[in-house]
Amino acid sequence: MYRMDAGHTGCYDTVSGGIIPQGNLKWKYKTNGTALSSPAIADNIIYLQSSGDNLYAIDVASGALIWNYTTGKSSVLSMSPSTPSSPAVVNGAVYFGSTDNNIYALDAYTGELKWNYSTSDTVYSSPVIVGGVLYICGGREGYIYALGIKSGSLLWKYQINKLYPDAIGAACSPVYLNKTVYAGSIDGTIYALNSSDGSVIWTFFEEGQNGNVLSADGDTIYFGSQNSHWTSNTTSFVYALNAINGSLKWKKSFKEWIDSSPVISKDLVYISCKDSTISGLNKGNGSVIWEKSSIYARNLALADDILYSGNRDGKLYAFNATDGNSIRIHDTGNKYSLTNNPVIYNGSVFFVVDGGYLCAFD
Repeated sequence: MYRMDAGHTGCYDTVSGGIIPQGNLKWKYKTNGTALSSPAIADNIIYLQSSGDNLYAIDVASGALIWNYTTGKSSVLSMSPSTPSSPAVVNGAVYFGSTDNNIYALDAYTGELKWNYSTSDTVYSSPVIVGGVLYICGGREGYIYALGIKSGSLLWKYQINKLYPDAIGAACSPVYLNKTVYAGSIDGTIYALNSSDGSVIWTFFEEGQNGNVLSADGDTIYFGSQNSHWTSNTTSFVYALNAINGSLKWKKSFKEWIDSSPVISKDLVYISCKDSTISGLNKGNGSVIWEKSSIYARNLALADDILYSGNRDGKLYAFNATDGNSIRIHDTGNKYSLTNNPVIYNGSVFFVVDGGYLCAFD
């Protein structure tokens, strides 16, 4: 599932194999797209979607193509494609949204179409699947859909983006926690919806774009804002909300917008900022425990108390998650800009990189 689990915690402890990657290039695969989704891995197969209207299934060990599925043509014309929906793999099926306005379910081993559900707009959001139900946000229309995974039947939908219906990325990928679905809208509102019927439990609003992917852990929802992009206020924040009632637990200010989704460990929350810093924050009050500069990382991943990050200069970093000390820096020779979501699996770290490549490092 996108960012490992239904809470999008970005913590890969359960699938890392307890092996620390050394950072050597194992293989690379060239897709037909320029923008790639974050990968999902199940049963030694890695799945990812490209902006070239394809979903790929690739062998984890060799990087060889197993199958690919071509969706319909994108309904959006853009010189700079947005990141496609990241797949989720459950019980032998792979699920994802598409820019052809559809949500798809394919056989995970053959790529055969099981079903598709048509929406009225592009679907950039990544699905979260719990208890036989798929939850996903639409694109500019801003609906959250709940679909039965067996047939794709609509169980309910609720529109969370009502102010900016023409904005791409109007709603972020939802997270699930304790029978509640959480999602942020570009209008600055965080929604908590009853997973059974889509009814609103609570909302939280603060000016600015809260469109980053949320993370959920225990009884807390974490997310970063991008206020400096949408308002005259140049300060952005990382927020922690009470998952039950939406009350603010704490918020921490930053000079530039928050460019990543929070990664959550037992004691810390990790974020990256557009000013090229990575920070480890205290989960209880948001205070900065450690900070690293000069690293532009769109997203991070955690496994076995090691925090992984790429950088646009082509370096792959590994940090001690507790104190931020560098454990390893591997230089790819500036051949790859490693700024997208890393995924950790059985001793390897996988990055999608500029130019439409998927790379495996061990």
